[in-house]
Amino acid sequence: MNRREFFRQSARVGILAAITGGVVVLTANNRIDWTCSDNEACKACRKYASCDLEQAQKNRKNERR
Repeated sequence: MNRREFFRQSARVGILAAITGGVVVLTANNRIDWTCSDNEACKACRKYASCDLEQAQKNRKNERR
């Protein structure tokens, strides 16, 4: 491996690591619980009012009745 290939490969690995790290950070900060049920934990979720999961939509409809 010559010097140019080494730097090129290092840049690729660095970019891949940065993308992977960014995805992990964004996912960790979002804190979305994708398991919605008819319990208080789902209703306490910050995303409950705009949650697109079918179970959350059913729960919101039942609350309005």
